[in-house]
Amino acid sequence: MEAVARGEVSPAVAAQKVQGMWSSSAPVKQVAEQTVDQGYEVVGDFAKIDHERTERTGFPEVIWGEDKSAAQIVGIMQAMEKQSAVVMATRVTAEKAHKSFTPANSASSRQARQIYQ
Repeated sequence: MEAVARGEVSPAVAAQKVQGMWSSSAPVKQVAEQTVDQGYEVVGDFAKIDHERTERTGFPEVIWGEDKSAAQIVGIMQAMEKQSAVVMATRVTAEKAHKSFTPANSASSRQARQIYQ
């Protein structure tokens, strides 16, 4: 339940895991660790994408670009494009935007791109 309070997992996913826990022979700690990781995708050693964020909070996942390189932003965007029609990054300098937001870096030309500084 702490993972739900921290926003790391949706209440629905937590409830499903708790129900499965009683019928599972797996140790409680192992089930709890699996619950926290559900819905997230790790990209390199620099990002953890929350694919269930919109469902859980009503707001989409956004890339925090301030402390990431252009290459890291591109990697995150490509991973997010597999799950979402809209990908946004914030705190992106003009230089990073020029390097990151090009048609060659897009998985699909119809994907939306928005840059916020």
